Amino acid sequence: MSRVWIFGALVVGTVATAAGCGDVEDGPIEQRVSALAGVGGGGPGGGAGQDLPAVRGFTDPNVGHTAVFRLVDTDQLQRANGTPFGNAFGVGSGLLERSNPWGYKRHDGVAAILYVDIFKHVHEVTSAGGNVDLSNTHGINAPNAKSAPQGPAPAPDVIGYVRSDNRSAMVYIGDNSHVIELKSNFGSQPPWLVTDLTLASGASVTTFTGSAFPYVRSDGWNTIVYFASDQHIHELASFDGVAWIDGDLSVAAGDLIFPLTDPWAYQRSDGYNTVLFVDGNNRLHELAYHPGGSWGSGILPASSPKNGLFQRPSGYVRADGVNAIVYTSTDNSVHELWLSGTGWIDGSYPLPGITPRGPLFGHLAPGNRSSVLFEGTNAGVHQRYELSLPVGGQWSLQAF
Repeated sequence: MSRVWIFGALVVGTVATAAGCGDVEDGPIEQRVSALAGVGGGGPGGGAGQDLPAVRGFTDPNVGHTAVFRLVDTDQLQRANGTPFGNAFGVGSGLLERSNPWGYKRHDGVAAILYVDIFKHVHEVTSAGGNVDLSNTHGINAPNAKSAPQGPAPAPDVIGYVRSDNRSAMVYIGDNSHVIELKSNFGSQPPWLVTDLTLASGASVTTFTGSAFPYVRSDGWNTIVYFASDQHIHELASFDGVAWIDGDLSVAAGDLIFPLTDPWAYQRSDGYNTVLFVDGNNRLHELAYHPGGSWGSGILPASSPKNGLFQRPSGYVRADGVNAIVYTSTDNSVHELWLSGTGWIDGSYPLPGITPRGPLFGHLAPGNRSSVLFEGTNAGVHQRYELSLPVGGQWSLQAF
């Protein structure tokens, strides 16, 4: 049974004056390679034997707002639809999911749910095509995906997005630690084209850990950010969709602090392209680039954000056009940073009795609503939650 609570404004905290992107971090370079020991089991942000589930949202053109997730400590794929969400239900049977799922609307209007199974195969689930194992279908010979770090921790994500050339693409980490792209080739054979982007770009590094994150920059470049084997944040970028180059964003921005979360990237409403991560000192970093300028770095006034491989912050543009970042703090509070005319403002949501688990997911939902999805426990009961803000309205919380 779903429940909805209505409440007012966030509890407001710190204000910063750095509204732009060019604030370069001061202080010595930190190398915190040892801090990742045990991530996924007993490492930072996790716990031995814990599964860290995640719920993600997207707009399905057939049924509206949709949340997709894997039941905790199982391989069962679930979804919930509607505003507010109705009861969750299974998607097919015997899917043997090992990653947390990701949903998106392809360039042809088809809703697709993506995941990695326990055999490290990439799957796409659609209403028309059913559940397709892309690692052994269509003759494309897609490489196996990287497995989970250890124990019950989820495998790295396979993420879908629509490129600037109006092609759908799935991006994941191969079991050789290379970034792999499956690009749509509908109307021809095979329907998906496989490219090892690490090889295609001539990159001198591979991925280190976590998930690769794709998005389209405000200047039209298709880009994929990832945590590289040199312990820097790197970007694979292509303007024509064919020729790929690899760039070291940590060096370009002058921010060589060792990240402990994998990165999240998004295009802000003011044209800045930003990459977010948390370091070992629980500080939230923003690497930012405006077309025509150069990469810069700043530390945002987040209140002790959790670090760890499965505690990635989430940035998005709210329904009211405000740039926002949601994250979980070390005291298990759910926070939002939003960019005002004078700087970043940090606030926390009133969530009495609820302890979030895993990463948050901020996105624009149907009905001109801002939506933040997360998994959590309340009195020992594990549930999914949505924080929702319609333009001109108040934040509400729904359990589903």
